[in-house]
Amino acid sequence: MTHRLFFVLPDVTSARQMADDLLLARVEDRRMHFLAKRDTDLGALFGAWVSSMVATQISNSRLKVFEEAMANGKILLIVDFPMSRSSEINSLVTSRHPEAISGGQDPIVPAFPYAKPGAA
Repeated sequence: MTHRLFFVLPDVTSARQMADDLLLARVEDRRMHFLAKRDTDLGALFGAWVSSMVATQISNSRLKVFEEAMANGKILLIVDFPMSRSSEINSLVTSRHPEAISGGQDPIVPAFPYAKPGAA
């Protein structure tokens, strides 16, 4: 089973360090998604490219709670990983990034769900 955690980070520098730490913990870059207001340069962050695609798969009501933070320059990190690593990932974030604010967790919904056979 896959798990999704949300974290609010204060700036791009913190987000970049978080990405590095998660990569070192063997979280693939395709499992990290960073969202920010439009004029924020996320190009150097791993996973930034797919953020827009992933964001379209998350309900607007789920992202709505983060709108104000992002409007104020904060960075939203969405990270997906196997449920068995939940305590490990939470420990990493809390120990290495006390500036990160937990935004909660969700079960994973596939970004591109498979169509049922015979469905048109």
